Amino acid sequence: MNKFLYAIVIILCMCSYSHAVQDTSNKDENSPHTILIAYFSLSGNTKLIAQDIQQATGGDLFEIRPASAYGPDFDTTLERAREELRTRARPELKERVPDMEKYDVVFLGFPNWVGTMPMAVFSFLEQHDFRGKTIVPFCTHGTSGISRTIEDLKALGLQARIREHIDFYRNDVKGATEPVRNWLRKLGYLN
Repeated sequence: MNKFLYAIVIILCMCSYSHAVQDTSNKDENSPHTILIAYFSLSGNTKLIAQDIQQATGGDLFEIRPASAYGPDFDTTLERAREELRTRARPELKERVPDMEKYDVVFLGFPNWVGTMPMAVFSFLEQHDFRGKTIVPFCTHGTSGISRTIEDLKALGLQARIREHIDFYRNDVKGATEPVRNWLRKLGYLN
């Protein structure tokens, strides 16, 4: 009988140990997300939204910057943007996110250029591994709205979950703090 009780105690201890090890290896669904706010901004509008998101979530900011700056004026930038879109260019970037693997949620900000994301944003997306991550898009624009930016993002096949976007007309960016917070609250990312 003692051997039988001893065996049961050993089995229960092993089960408890196995369960404890299993629990520490899995991330708690209620634990906070590790957030990156990656954005491309030429005029500063998208940067303002990115900063609002950073303040509301506590995430890390990363500016997507091409190695060769756009400009010096709007017409030159537009001409280059059209040529990059026509040739499906992937401009070289100044830097990459060095520790992308630590983020599970990436807010992705960009202006709508010629109906889609700037090609520098495509470069950023193709240079990083998004498998298993959540991408939350935000967009600024003139009069063209979100256009086909979300479809183009999904077509990249990043193996990431893409959440509901938000977009702002350029003249509404300065008053966007409350709509940004409402959007983040709805998505469950408000700090």
